[in-house]
Amino acid sequence: PKYPQFVAPYVVAGATAAAPLSTVLTGSLSTALVSMYFLATRGVTVDLGAGTINGANNLGSSWSTYTSTAVPIDFVGAGSASTIIDAQGAAVGATFNGANTSKQRLIGVTLKNATNRGWLVNNAAADVELYDVVSQDCTTTTGGGGGRGQAYASLVLGPGTAAVNCSTIGATNGGGYLISASGTAPVTIEGVRCVGNSAGGNGGAVYNQSAYCTIKSLEMANNTAAAGTAGLFSTWSVAGVTQTIKNVSGRGNVGSGTNHDVGLICGTATGKIVFTDSVLGSGNVCMSKTGAGDLDYGRLNLGLTGTVSVAGGTNTLVAANQSSDPLFVDDTTSVVLKSTSPCKGVASPSWTVGTNRPALAFDGSWFQVNGASLTTMGARP
Repeated sequence: PKYPQFVAPYVVAGATAAAPLSTVLTGSLSTALVSMYFLATRGVTVDLGAGTINGANNLGSSWSTYTSTAVPIDFVGAGSASTIIDAQGAAVGATFNGANTSKQRLIGVTLKNATNRGWLVNNAAADVELYDVVSQDCTTTTGGGGGRGQAYASLVLGPGTAAVNCSTIGATNGGGYLISASGTAPVTIEGVRCVGNSAGGNGGAVYNQSAYCTIKSLEMANNTAAAGTAGLFSTWSVAGVTQTIKNVSGRGNVGSGTNHDVGLICGTATGKIVFTDSVLGSGNVCMSKTGAGDLDYGRLNLGLTGTVSVAGGTNTLVAANQSSDPLFVDDTTSVVLKSTSPCKGVASPSWTVGTNRPALAFDGSWFQVNGASLTTMGARP
């Protein structure tokens, strides 16, 4: 299968005008979950099918409100290019805020035209994962135009997930995504793309508000911020715990002042951020760090004019940086590197499709670096 699936004995048909999504979820799905609760070892798959889901009964669905048992559940579309959930100006494209304490996954859909963000995760007991979920043309006045992780046991933004042309209105943060549950509940960002998003505050692509967020691969192009960093802005303040950020690529991001691609705050002594193996091509101060905590950084391509600014704590350059043209491909929305890029190193790049991830069909371009032979910087070889 395209994604690892639960062995699901019950599949609910996709939403149609005659059987809208809200009816599917409150009707047959609830019945299925009640019966499945007693089995407890298997899950339920909701097949959303291909096509556009819209209309009054399909808007702002609080999906996991109807899944109040401990049964794993997958909501599966035909792929983000084929299954469109059009909020048509309603509040939220998809909300996970019910009492389900098991794993919930949304796979292969586009959420568009929502006026209070594309998705919201607000269930402190749930493990929620998003794969190939594209938020497009969504906005909000409260942070996280494409989506917001507000409460969770764990949260995964996985390969193919993207925020495109999303925004925040007013002085709010996270044009693409806002991760706002501070503490040590784990968040993973891997194979995620943010293009053309804007924040009225800070973090045009992603704003991480002191969440325990591990970033394994993040692409950021043409994002803006009116009051801060246009790409990734991440804060961390837990003593004795390290946050890891790697394989980030930025180009064409424009923040306020001179800080464009990455801004970091490590606010607590003995806390640490490790930031490596990234291509930051937007120029000026492409990476800054402040705070009393520590930073290990290196193997960064800073472009021809980019600089780093580090202050507070102990800041250690663990590997040499590059000051050269990273040679992105001509498509300005892409962070793919040309074959002659200096970021690819002198050895043969050891990038392979991740063995613990699906071979994604949406564009076939998600790669995971082999850490034993890391010779290529950035999110894409």
